[in-house]
Amino acid sequence: MEQATPTPQAPKKSSLSVFVAIVATLAVVGGIAYEAYQQKKDSFIEKEGQLQQEVADLQEKAGTLEQEKQSIFGQVEDLKKQLADFAAKFTSTSSASSTIDFCTASATVSEVGREEYPINAEKYSDGGLLGQLFTADDCSATRTEKIYGVKGANYSAKPSVSLKENPSAELRKALKEIGFKEAASCDKTKPEECKEWSLNIVVPLKEILKLKPYGNLFQPATK
Repeated sequence: MEQATPTPQAPKKSSLSVFVAIVATLAVVGGIAYEAYQQKKDSFIEKEGQLQQEVADLQEKAGTLEQEKQSIFGQVEDLKKQLADFAAKFTSTSSASSTIDFCTASATVSEVGREEYPINAEKYSDGGLLGQLFTADDCSATRTEKIYGVKGANYSAKPSVSLKENPSAELRKALKEIGFKEAASCDKTKPEECKEWSLNIVVPLKEILKLKPYGNLFQPATK
């Protein structure tokens, strides 16, 4: 009787091969994990740098805002001071004005025996005839009739005026239309630089009153 031939068995992997395979797998997994870690680390470092820059920008803006705050504070203080000065000046002016009622105050008599009425110096710098006329005209026709030179609808005082600065073309035109002439002192000056003017004719009252808008441009009158 024949004996059965034994079946050959596959050779078993050695323990070394298995170990090597495990090590290789761990190396691959470790490499992937390390790469992922490195990427996260780089991303974190980048974000940290961005945050530091943002913090620096915010600090710079905070410094700028502080400077602007101090500047605005200084401007506010200056404005407060200006308002306080204005209020003090206004109060002083109001007090001074309240002591004189330009529309009812009695006239004084000048050295030549002429009645002179109060002048609102805040509006009219001419301290003479025109200042009196313009102030009275602000009150009433009745008050105006009392002013020297006013005769009905005409004005006959024939005043001279001296300007604080060179007259504008508009003021020169108004003076000439009313009847004023350049004074002799202007003979050697340019026409637009003439500051001395005189009126030697009787003119309608309504014409001389056209100078009221320029009432603060006159020097104290000489006559």
